[in-house]
Amino acid sequence: MHNNRAVFGIRLRDVFLATIGVLLLAASLTIMPVLADTNDATTDLAISCDVQPEFTPVDYSQSGVPGVVPGESAQFVLSVPYDEGTIYQDILTRPDGSTYYASYLELISLPSNLILDPTSIDFLIAPGSSTNPVADGVSQTLVAGPPSDPSSFALVTDTAVAGQTTWRVLFPGDEAQMLADQDGDGDPSYTVPAGGEIFAMTFTAQLPVGATWGAVEDGSECFASTSTGPSNRDTDRVRTAVAAIIPELEISKTTPASNAYVAGGIAPYEFTATVPLVDK
Repeated sequence: MHNNRAVFGIRLRDVFLATIGVLLLAASLTIMPVLADTNDATTDLAISCDVQPEFTPVDYSQSGVPGVVPGESAQFVLSVPYDEGTIYQDILTRPDGSTYYASYLELISLPSNLILDPTSIDFLIAPGSSTNPVADGVSQTLVAGPPSDPSSFALVTDTAVAGQTTWRVLFPGDEAQMLADQDGDGDPSYTVPAGGEIFAMTFTAQLPVGATWGAVEDGSECFASTSTGPSNRDTDRVRTAVAAIIPELEISKTTPASNAYVAGGIAPYEFTATVPLVDK
């Protein structure tokens, strides 16, 4: 009987010690610090994916998307604002043998009836305070990629999908060195100055002259990925489209009520032409 109580006591002690061990482990897991992104350049990574028609006002829409007149060209714009700080690049080999780039911008001309100008691709950097990075941006010199370039931005053009062109701007990085030492931590790639900067990619495409009124055509897809150093951030993939609209003007004719109309005299009139901003 005494031996049974001793065994029972030992078992209680073991259970007690095991419970204490679990509680201590849980406590240690609870208070472990979370490694959040503290890189000011990338904490609020976001993109804008826009359409800028050549002549039609940007707020004229048709079927819920920007309106473009048949025969008119439109510029498709990806823009990414970065705050002051350091952007990193990390380059790894995937299990399938392909190369992974942590920091790049991607702009896609989607399959459609739009007539793409393949030479129109551009990459610009504008001040962080700009409200129009295309107008305020400075076009950057790009080297052909892959691979990435240690000191310059590199442009990769992919036409593997029928009717689609994908452009990627790779942030600077020594690809050979990173692939030889894949430690998972990015290397400094680009320094964003005080006040921040806005990176923009653009291409131009034309709506065919014979486009049917109301026809909707896919335009672009925008995406950005940026290394924070120990990890990376991705944006959502955002798409644009355009719709064919009928050229339309509203013309008004006015004259002051105080005018005196004399037979044989000249009556002054003022004509005003405007584009109606309505979604039909």
